[in-house]
Amino acid sequence: MKMAVIGGTGLIGSQVVELLRAQGHDAAPHATSTGLDLLSGRGLPEAVTGAEVVVNLTNSPTFDDASPAFFQTTMGNLLDAAKTAGTGHVVILSVVGVDQVPDLV
Repeated sequence: MKMAVIGGTGLIGSQVVELLRAQGHDAAPHATSTGLDLLSGRGLPEAVTGAEVVVNLTNSPTFDDASPAFFQTTMGNLLDAAKTAGTGHVVILSVVGVDQVPDLV
């Protein structure tokens, strides 16, 4: 199965990519270092095109009042791109307190 792993070069993401590949999946890591910018959407259509599953393992660059806006913007961009690309599933690794982020769901 073809998968796009957003945040796929980080601590968790690189391990997820490795595990998915070991199970025979075509897992492509995407991150800022590979040209992806979730905030602006740069590189996002290319990252998700053809992916049956998108896994979002990104983290906020800050842990202050700006974090909710980061997650709202990046998930909105990601969900829009995945829908346009016809991606069947989008999975996100959440954090404790995610239920407190307004309008995320």
